[in-house]
This record gives sequence, C-alpha cells and structure tokens, in this order.
Amino acid sequence: MTMSGRTSRTPITVVVVVTFWYVFTTIYVTKILNQRDHVATTSLRHVFLPPRRLLIREEESKSAADVITNNENSEPEKANVIKDKEIMINTTMGTEVEVDAIPQCDKLPLVGGRHFFRNRLRVVDQDLSNICGPKVMIIGSMKCGTNKLAELLIKHPRIKVNSCNLSNTQGGCNQGLFQAALKQGFIFEGNDFTHVRRNDPDNWLNKLGRRLPLTDGISTMTFDTSPSYMDIPFFPNVAKTAKEYLPNAKIVATLCHPAERLFSELHHLLNSNNPDEFNQFYRDNDVTPPTDFSSFVDLLKPENPICNEKNGFCESNRMQYLKKGEFLNNLRPWYEEYGEDNVLVVDMDQDPIIIMENLLNHIGSDLLPSSEYPWDDVRTNALSLNNDYNGRSSAYQYFSKDMEWLERYYAEHNDELASKLGEEWPRKWSCHVHGNCS
Repeated sequence: MTMSGRTSRTPITVVVVVTFWYVFTTIYVTKILNQRDHVATTSLRHVFLPPRRLLIREEESKSAADVITNNENSEPEKANVIKDKEIMINTTMGTEVEVDAIPQCDKLPLVGGRHFFRNRLRVVDQDLSNICGPKVMIIGSMKCGTNKLAELLIKHPRIKVNSCNLSNTQGGCNQGLFQAALKQGFIFEGNDFTHVRRNDPDNWLNKLGRRLPLTDGISTMTFDTSPSYMDIPFFPNVAKTAKEYLPNAKIVATLCHPAERLFSELHHLLNSNNPDEFNQFYRDNDVTPPTDFSSFVDLLKPENPICNEKNGFCESNRMQYLKKGEFLNNLRPWYEEYGEDNVLVVDMDQDPIIIMENLLNHIGSDLLPSSEYPWDDVRTNALSLNNDYNGRSSAYQYFSKDMEWLERYYAEHNDELASKLGEEWPRKWSCHVHGNCS
C-alpha cells in the first residue's frame, strides 16, 4: 500500500512542479521584458506580437512626439498635426521602431549585434541600425569637472546610461572609468570620437553602439562625455565627426582656472596607476622627467635652454599640456560646427544648483523637465571631490611663482574668452596679472 501510494502521487507531483516552473518562468520573462527601455512615449514593449502600424505625429509644440497605435485607415484624432509619418515596425524580440521617424533622435549607422543583460537574462539585439545616439556631449576640459557634471546630469530620471563591464559590451568599455561611477556600474568617459576612433577606425562606432542604452531621444536619452573632446591640437576633427553622427546633440564645455587645471592634471598623472606612461614622453626625448609642479612648468617655458637643444620637444610638450587651457581656441571648432546657441560653457566653480538650472535650460525643458529633477538630492549630498590632496587652488600656496607665470601666459586667452561669452568670470583667472584679486 505504501509503495503504491507513493507511485500514484509521483505523476501529480511532476505536473505540479512543471506547472509551477512554467508559470514562474512566464512571469519572470515578462517582467524582464517590461524593464527594457521604451522606444517611444507609450509603453511599447518587446513582446512576441505580429507587426503593427504606428502613426508618429510631430506637433506644433515640438515637445515629445505623440505615438498612437492606429489602424492603417484611421483618421488623425488631433487637428494641430504638422506632419504625420507612418512606419511599419515589427515588435518581435530584437527589433526596434525606426528611430529616424522619431524627432530629436540621431540614428547611428551601426552594423552587427549587441547584447543586453537584464537581471541575468540575456536578450540579443541583432539589428544595430536603430540605436539612438547621445543627445548631450560633455566635452571637457580635462580636470575641470566633466565627471562632476555627468554625476549631476545622471540624477535626472530621463537620463539612461548602460551598465559597463567586459561581459556585456564586447570590449566597448573604457577601463579608465570614474571610480565612483564604476561602483554603480555606469559608463562616463568613452573617448569614442577621439582615442577609440583613432585606434580602431573601422569599428569605433560599433563599440559606441554596444555600450549605449536603448533610448528614443524624447522620453529618454543618454549622453557622452570625454575631456579629450577639447584636445583640439591632437584631435582637430573631433567636432566635425561629432556633427556628422550627432547633428542634434547639445554641447556642454566645463571650464575652470586654466593654471589650476594644469596643476590638477600633473597631480593626476603622477599619482595614476601608470606614471611611467607620463615619464616615457620625457625619456623618449632624453629629458629628465619632472618630479614636481615647478620643474614641470619650467619645461613649458619657451626660454628654457632645452627648447634649443631638443628639436620639437618643447612644442610637443606645450601642445600636450599648456594648450589645453587655451579654452577659446579649443571651443572654436564646436562653435563652427554646432553654432553658438548649441554650445553651453559652464563655470564649474558655480553652485551645482545654478549649473544644473543652466544645463537643463540648454538641453530643453521639454526633453528634461526641471520638475522631474531631484533638486533636494543635490542640495543635501556632496558630489565627488579629489580627497587625496588639497585641491587645485593649493598650487598658489606651494608654487606661487609658477602659478603667476601661467596666469600671465593665459591672461590674453582668458580675456578673449570673457569677451566671447559676454561674461566676466574668465578674467578672474588672471586676477594677479590684473591686480584685482579679492
């Protein structure tokens, strides 16, 4: 009796287990798919459904596009439609809406496939032709708060940044990532339009596409940031390349005291994980590498005797470091390509609240509404700072003569920038020269 009873219950147990597994898996997969990024302002999901016809409307308000599911012969419901675009999409797994029909989206011409990981479920997107490019480019300058601004921008709920690790980007990640962001799994500095493009000209765009999140450029968007985008002496065509692929992007330049910027860069280089890379440039030119800021600045001065002995060394050295602080020269290509109205120059010494107010206005309140931004979080939580030294301004305490030489060098550049912007704050960087330091 006992053995027979156990045998009779076994099929029932198997059925219950299989049924439970099926229901659980169905719910789990549905949940994962529902977490994927929207491709329009409605809740269009990646589910197994037959093709549908969508009507995307561009309205006079030029706010987020109206995306309405319609039959082929249905009439428009609103009278204020400027232009209607009908597109056929297939909502089966791995296919996106044709984003060139969505306003504000710069579609990247990508090929190949990429992988998404959502709660350990891998979904393979076989078509990269529908990837929306970044809507915002934070272009530097180096050591002037590009990561700080990115940290502020990513707080907006409409900003999406893909997770970064070697498994889900197929090598598209940059390992020199902002450490605080890396702990959260976010990408910041990609260098796609500069170093990656130079080193891998045939595949750089696909590397960018592999790490971009799915956004529509309307209800969600992403951004790109790299201080190398203002290294115009080394990458003279970066603005032109960006304009070619991201014609609708908003450009944001973060600026700070150019002499203090140089001090901060040297500190960064001497305390990086690979200081030998910094020293190698000097060794290659038979020059003793600098050991402090004073010896570093001496090698930047044109009157240094080494400049007569080492053909081309001083010019390369100044191009590598000194010219990064000639901000207006590095901004001109961006002005020329995007126009002055699309380039925002930010004084990173300002209060973060003022910085974000200006940035959101620059991007557009219809795209990133100010009402959705967590202002209290910015007011109460400190942003990332350099805690391993006393900050950029401490250079005046230890290297006052070198800082004054740099102020004189940058004074004319600062005045030109102030005139261009119609603002006085760039002139404060040369206050010792002008005799008006407060």
